[in-house]
Amino acid sequence: VESGSSLPVFREIFAVMGDEQDLGRGLSSFTGQLVRLLNIWQEAGPDSLVLLDEIMADTDPEQGAALAIELLRALVDRGATVVATTHFEAVKRLAYVDQRFVNASVGFDLEKLRPDYTLSVGVPGRSLTFDIARTLGVPDDLLQRAGQWLSQDKISTEQMLQQLEQDRLQLRLLQQQCREQLEQLKRQSDEVAQTGEKLRQQQQVIRREGREQLLGEIQKARRLVAQMIE
Repeated sequence: VESGSSLPVFREIFAVMGDEQDLGRGLSSFTGQLVRLLNIWQEAGPDSLVLLDEIMADTDPEQGAALAIELLRALVDRGATVVATTHFEAVKRLAYVDQRFVNASVGFDLEKLRPDYTLSVGVPGRSLTFDIARTLGVPDDLLQRAGQWLSQDKISTEQMLQQLEQDRLQLRLLQQQCREQLEQLKRQSDEVAQTGEKLRQQQQVIRREGREQLLGEIQKARRLVAQMIE
């Protein structure tokens, strides 16, 4: 975090991460997570931090996304601070219709298959399913056939997010270039200031020497005049 960052004091921290299924109680991954979320919703309040990993992911995507949105809203209605991760496009769009939410994403290095931990606030992340699959060796023709099953809305959203990601990287590059140019300008400014100080000191020396020479000439002239008068 940046210098000066601050957080409130959370008296309760809830987390739903990993598989909540319990075969002993007949709970699937979805029902296990939902039971846990309902318990958190009943207990959470203004001093609560709720961490949710892949909310409502283990069910029908469309219905899971709709339920995830209302669960997130219900938690925020109770005053809780919520951090949730998701691959659902509908959940990502929540930040554009409810000002209480904001998107963020973390950069991902496809060559090393790991995040680079560069946080971009305000920009939703795009799903890298096909990119990671291609990196792991899934044939391109198989990926092309798989892509045909995507809806046009899904493709358009992915293209938009990909463009945002490219814009973010370009912006980062421009910011770096600006920082380097500012540092260079600062160095040049310091050099100009140092040169100006040297010139000022030289000017003072010249003035002092010139004044002393002028006074010497005046004294010499006075002595000459005095001799002539005498």
